[in-house]
Amino acid sequence: YIVVQFEGEEYRTKTVKGVYDAEFGEAFDLDVEKVEEGVRRDCFVRVYDWDAASKDDEVGEVKISAGRMSEVFRARIGTESSESFPVMAEGKPVIGHDKKPCELSLSVEVMKKPVAFAGV
Repeated sequence: YIVVQFEGEEYRTKTVKGVYDAEFGEAFDLDVEKVEEGVRRDCFVRVYDWDAASKDDEVGEVKISAGRMSEVFRARIGTESSESFPVMAEGKPVIGHDKKPCELSLSVEVMKKPVAFAGV
């Protein structure tokens, strides 16, 4: 499973068991109050290995800089993009079961924040 930490909020995917190359296919709504001011903190995406008998192991993490996240949020409404990042542990790339460096692929769609309607 994956845990995303962004602007003080935390989001978690479902746990996918028994595979080395999990696909989560989940979406999270990440919000920035003032887009013109940008993102205040780096975004961290942590990858975990679920264990039934013991504590889950942190496989590694991806750090996306506040600057890069700000660029994403300043894109035009409707913009979609995908990017792959190396999964790192203790400053080194995580090597997978297939002996290749692990990557995390993220897809983003920039959307306008819905405005709450007070009703009549």
